[in-house]
Amino acid sequence: MVAESIIRVLRSQPDVVVVGRAESIADAIDLVADTRPDVALVDYRLPDGDGAVATARVVAESPETRVLILTAADDDAAIAATIRAGASGFLTRDRTDSDLMSAMRTVGAGGAYLPAAALRTLDGPSRRVGADLTRRERQVLELMARGLSTRAIAERLTVSPYTARNHVHRILTKLAPHSKVEAVAIAAREGLMELPRRRR
Repeated sequence: MVAESIIRVLRSQPDVVVVGRAESIADAIDLVADTRPDVALVDYRLPDGDGAVATARVVAESPETRVLILTAADDDAAIAATIRAGASGFLTRDRTDSDLMSAMRTVGAGGAYLPAAALRTLDGPSRRVGADLTRRERQVLELMARGLSTRAIAERLTVSPYTARNHVHRILTKLAPHSKVEAVAIAAREGLMELPRRRR
């Protein structure tokens, strides 16, 4: 019922094409291999594994496909595992249709869509990272948190895409995350920036 409801919302959007639906990770991998979608919306609870397993397999099969996880709650362990597997964002089941489309478009454009619980995803004491980020790199981080792609960041800051890519590369090097999404989570947790609030 949840899947059918989501599909109806997606199909109502003129800029979205639903390429298929899968009932398991195995079926999803076959579908991804055949269609190479921009975004894969993946339920965290699946009959043959969890969202972290699904994310890792989707990313391995189609690196250009972005994974958006649908989970029942702000589960710290689930968020940590799937971010490290390569997920680009999270939605909880109490999301609105507007939240769904915002997340799909943000992730599809190369951005990160994170709940507040993402700030707690990295175990252990603070790593005290990010002190060496420049003012420009912090600006880039904030734009990453707002879901902007590297090209969009370049346009916003009126720099070349090459320069924007270099800023992103240096940020990832300094924060040593597993992904852009984790970089945003680390930066917010360390007080380097605030995640933008989502509309209710």
